[in-house]
Amino acid sequence: MQIVKNYLDTMFQNLPKTEKVFKAKQELYQMMEDKYTELLDAGKSENEAVGTVISEFGNLDEIADSLGIGDDVRNARGSQEYYGAAGAGNGGNGGNGGNGGNGAGNYAAGNSAKKSKPKYTSKTAALIMSVYWSTITCVYLIWSFATFHWHYTWIIWPVAGVVHKILSIVFGANDEEDDEDE
Repeated sequence: MQIVKNYLDTMFQNLPKTEKVFKAKQELYQMMEDKYTELLDAGKSENEAVGTVISEFGNLDEIADSLGIGDDVRNARGSQEYYGAAGAGNGGNGGNGGNGGNGAGNYAAGNSAKKSKPKYTSKTAALIMSVYWSTITCVYLIWSFATFHWHYTWIIWPVAGVVHKILSIVFGANDEEDDEDE
């Protein structure tokens, strides 16, 4: 049950520290604990119970309104460029069946319109820059697997970062809001 408690703490870490949010957290914890106990009583293993509880209650965006903190969650999410806390600390723990990233992944995927998107001077420049990091990743993997010099091939990342910045300047990238989603 400690995994569920840690997951819940992470879900609420970026929300305001108000009495309403605290009560909602306690209410959600009680619901999660009840479900966990119910699953254990039904013969599920501890890992299965944790995974089921997190998958059912793990997306705060979906249940915030029913807890009475929908505005708090939306305001907290809106003030951040992207939200990764709910899944970052929990996506890899062995007890939840891989559902730890559930809340954050759904938020990041559904709210990309709030992020600014670079605009380039030509379509060719935009095309080149859109495949830049994928190409760098492929070059890195091919080079690393072909030579097995992993201790040298990492250098591609800082070099690629500098080259990316230079290309952004040369191609005239500027950050503008994506008007089509507003």
